[in-house]
Amino acid sequence: MIAVLADGDSNGYPFWVAKVIKVFTENEDVTSVEVHWYATNTHPFNGVYKPEMVVDKKNGGKRKIKGTNVNRRRTDILKLEDVDMLVYDFNLTKRGTLRFKTIEILKRLLPKGTMLTWESPETNHRSRRILKPEMLGMHVDSDGALVDEREEYGTSSSASSHSS
Repeated sequence: MIAVLADGDSNGYPFWVAKVIKVFTENEDVTSVEVHWYATNTHPFNGVYKPEMVVDKKNGGKRKIKGTNVNRRRTDILKLEDVDMLVYDFNLTKRGTLRFKTIEILKRLLPKGTMLTWESPETNHRSRRILKPEMLGMHVDSDGALVDEREEYGTSSSASSHSS
């Protein structure tokens, strides 16, 4: 996964998130990447990110025939010289949110004043009630993401692999 500085986002979000599908190199240097965009409809830091899909019309927009629309991934090829990559090589939580450490890095690397377009002063100074996860019987990893103990000890009934 990567996060790049947003350029004219309609929601005023300061960055965009994408999953790298393919890496293009020239003389062993990475020159560009093909990405599948992810989006959130709520808040760039604590929203749930889901893969963006677009509808492809197979018949060129002519007569509507049942089954001619196909959902496909919304992808782009990004030339690294044309984008400001903020964070790379991170994973979303199982729920699809950014991890705490990724959020810290993003906040540190965003240009000063960027957050003013989407975050009101009330949310900057909001007080939080601090609860320790173990008080609720929950276990978290070093990034603050919930951990399923079955998975941690190898007793999970399903195995999955996540790539960044």
